[in-house]
Amino acid sequence: PAQLPVMSAYTGTTELLRLAWRRDRVLVPLGILAIAGMAVSSAKATLALYPTAESMGGAISEIFASPAAVALYGPIGNPTSPDSLAVVKMTMMGAVFLSLFGYAVVRRHTRSEEEAGRLELLGSGVVGRRAPLAAAVVLATGAVLITCLLTALGYIGLGMQSAGSVAFASGWAASALAFVGITAVAAQLSSTSRSCAGLAGGAIGAAFLLRSIGDSQATLSWLSWISPLGWSTQSAAYGANRSWVALLGVAVLVAGVIGSFALLDRRDLGAGLLAGRRGSAHAPASLSSPVGLAWRLGRPGFLGWLAGFVVGGLVVGGLAKSATDLIKDPGIADMLRKMGGGEGLLEDVYLTTEIGFISVIAAAFGIVVALRLRSEEVAGHTEQVLAGATTRSRVLASHTVIGLLGSA
Repeated sequence: PAQLPVMSAYTGTTELLRLAWRRDRVLVPLGILAIAGMAVSSAKATLALYPTAESMGGAISEIFASPAAVALYGPIGNPTSPDSLAVVKMTMMGAVFLSLFGYAVVRRHTRSEEEAGRLELLGSGVVGRRAPLAAAVVLATGAVLITCLLTALGYIGLGMQSAGSVAFASGWAASALAFVGITAVAAQLSSTSRSCAGLAGGAIGAAFLLRSIGDSQATLSWLSWISPLGWSTQSAAYGANRSWVALLGVAVLVAGVIGSFALLDRRDLGAGLLAGRRGSAHAPASLSSPVGLAWRLGRPGFLGWLAGFVVGGLVVGGLAKSATDLIKDPGIADMLRKMGGGEGLLEDVYLTTEIGFISVIAAAFGIVVALRLRSEEVAGHTEQVLAGATTRSRVLASHTVIGLLGSA
């Protein structure tokens, strides 16, 4: 008789990687181009305003050295370098976006697929136990590295220092790769995609908080080194150029993948190592209406967004005191007036511009809530709700109201 092929725990990884790429052939390239394009365009705009060290002046360095600015953006790698100023806003913001990007790819092809029952279907074929997780990690790692590479090449193409551009990309890679590994572990600990999001999102939030304290408090600077997001600022692009911080991210990624494989082998398919919390034996009266149910589903996310807006408001308010110094430059004053949509006191123009950005983020919350209508329908939950004494229009109105009020 013909001998059957030997199947390992990684059998089918290549095929699942091709499948993951086939499903994300639009999402992943768009994410890569959006993050890299935003970084390069931001640097280009800043260099157009401050092409030389003389054009920067002392006020710019003082503003970005303020505690509020350092807590939000991190320190400037070199206060006298236009290149360093050009990337100061994207150093931390981009690291967060890229970390979220890597997390989303891993969760989508592990915990979300397992929750939907598709991994069980694939597992009935010639697919090893570890193959889905391995494919997800490879895809996320590739997306992160390509984003960093394109960003570095874009900076070099703008005429920025090569060593600093590589250091900047290395800082991004260190942060994002670390969270690819952390998300791989979170997918094994959690039993649902929502709890996986809570664990990974909580880790990103904690890392940002540690980094903010470490960067803004000299006596606690060591906190930045234990935060994966802190590695992006510790790379000191266009200053000390610590490109070796990328190795820290690689180390966490490797440790996370090894740990996640060990956890995967010790749990049942469809379950997580952390048992789900049992709900209350008696439901509150508010859950008897579609609005109450929509609020219960959206409450954790709303509280997280609210906390982020409170922190953002404190930072914007703190920087408003320095707005007069910032917009003494005629070029910046003219730019802010155009973005703010009118004339007025320079402080008001600054706040109007910032609120314009904040409103876009607030609109994103409404979009997330509205999209839950579709995800609940796909999961079959809406069908169960409609089996009770309610109507389609009330279910639609419930999520719409939560989205509108939450954004407001």
